[in-house]
Amino acid sequence: MALFVIALLPLGFAGLVAVIVYDAENSYRDYDRVKACLQKHRFKVGEGWQHRDMYLEDFGWQVQLANEQWIELNIYDGSPIRTCRSRLQGLRVTTSGAFADDAYLPFVHPSLTEVTGDNPLATVEDVLVDLEDLLSWAAANPEALLSREAVSQPSRYLRIKTVNVK
Repeated sequence: MALFVIALLPLGFAGLVAVIVYDAENSYRDYDRVKACLQKHRFKVGEGWQHRDMYLEDFGWQVQLANEQWIELNIYDGSPIRTCRSRLQGLRVTTSGAFADDAYLPFVHPSLTEVTGDNPLATVEDVLVDLEDLLSWAAANPEALLSREAVSQPSRYLRIKTVNVK
């Protein structure tokens, strides 16, 4: 029996290595998946960046909205947001002007129906449909934004950085 267990050890190790390699390769596909989603929604996707290690930890792009405003959309290590179907709780918006650092816009805010109508916001895909309107609404309604301390799961907020919001 002991010889049988010893004989299986290399197979178990090889299986573990295969799983790790597959996970690492899959993490690098996340960058392309989210970029394709942005392009599908007709955003001009500019320069991108990736923090490469064994896994793709962080990544993001400069994105031009239809109103010609440029934003940075960034996904950081530890975030469960890895595809356009990833579920969100809101937006984290940072700018040098209209918003203070760590301004969180939760999707449960009742006034967001002004922007989204009856379409609930749940995924990255949902946000991209109304992104410009959401950013404008947030700039016009700073009282709806929460501080970092008031947010229970900040990793579930899509991080957007912009300089000037219309």
